[in-house]
Amino acid sequence: MNISEQEHIKDIPLSVLEKLKLIEAQSFIKFLERRNIPINKKETKKAEKVSVNRKISALRSLFKYLTTQTENDDGEPYFYRNVMLKIEVNKVKA
Repeated sequence: MNISEQEHIKDIPLSVLEKLKLIEAQSFIKFLERRNIPINKKETKKAEKVSVNRKISALRSLFKYLTTQTENDDGEPYFYRNVMLKIEVNKVKA
């Protein structure tokens, strides 16, 4: 599932993120959990939970920043809703 037709992350417009649906965010997290990460030419591994949690935390921070800290030219926040608040970070047992 693609949320944008952009080839590079930096080219995704804020409007796409603003309208991001919960199901799209959840699908992205599932993709992160299931994808195979190449170790070498013959081996792959699944992402560790701590690695997925870091990505979730980064997205949560970005969305918090765009809803609470930034303003557009009219003095309004970039986003009025933060879909990432609905995505939980899975605790990792040490």
